[in-house]
Amino acid sequence: MRFVLSQPWFLLLLLPLLLLLAFPSNSAALPCNLEQKPKAEPHFLHPAQLWRLLLLLAAACLLLALCQPTLIWQEKHQQTTSHELLFLLDVSGSMQAIDPDTKLVDPNSLPNEQLPPRRLQLAKQSIALLLADLADCKAGLLAFAGECYLVCPPVKYHNILLERMRSLQSEQLLDGTSIDAALQAALEILQNNESRKSIILISDGADHGERNPAKTAQELAENRITIHCVGIGGEDGLHQVNTDTGQRWQAIAESLDEARLQEIANIGGGLYRHLSHSKEILPVIGSLKQELSPQYRETKRNRQKPLLRHCIIAALLLSVLGARMHHRHTLLQTQ
Repeated sequence: MRFVLSQPWFLLLLLPLLLLLAFPSNSAALPCNLEQKPKAEPHFLHPAQLWRLLLLLAAACLLLALCQPTLIWQEKHQQTTSHELLFLLDVSGSMQAIDPDTKLVDPNSLPNEQLPPRRLQLAKQSIALLLADLADCKAGLLAFAGECYLVCPPVKYHNILLERMRSLQSEQLLDGTSIDAALQAALEILQNNESRKSIILISDGADHGERNPAKTAQELAENRITIHCVGIGGEDGLHQVNTDTGQRWQAIAESLDEARLQEIANIGGGLYRHLSHSKEILPVIGSLKQELSPQYRETKRNRQKPLLRHCIIAALLLSVLGARMHHRHTLLQTQ
């Protein structure tokens, strides 16, 4: 804590006041009877002379106000680093598949309400749950299959993203799984931003793109963009196909390329998690939430408080008090 005077040279005007305190008037009053010893004036701290000291202090406060005094101190402050999060959501046809918990029950014999959630539905639930715990970060959504589509740019209020995500379906994009194209689009969206940046790639299939996504993942890492990957789907995934007897659930011919997603996550400095059933959502979300939680840094800020008004108020109070004491002393002398 520091006490600073913006106009310190006004303190020179305090010299006359200090001289009055250092060399008070000690002149003696002449008595009517010469045989009596003259009475010395009381000391300036004597109650009869205290009003003079109060008026001198009031003048000192006014001079201090002319110096424009300021009180300065440092205050510790925890600042949250800004964070942008971009979801890359695979909406290819295979994301409409389901992953039964057991092989003992034929899903073709079950009504729709008893079937496990589709992979795309599972991914949407995961995104919604994660965003509920990350209210302070800006989040966006990029859908991809054989092509990419920016569903929602990074925004602070997630209601827009969630509303657009609910209406997102696999039929809206060209079928396929082009992970590299999604990563390139993410690089264009996030590379010019100086805030903390992260990507969560959610996919269930092998990459069908012409370019190795590991190269684009390296470019993202060089731009300080963290990549987390979530692989959706189990080994016994089923999707609906049209047959002569109607729609039936059949095994998916293509399985999840976990090695590729793990490689992308390692290059991007992030996590890889596997999600095959709804009961695994909370553990996966918990680990991602821990990685994406806000980061705080402690900073020191200078705070200052001008004391001009306080000096003026003190001068007024001292002046009023000194005047009242002088008036009271005068009345006592006349009685």
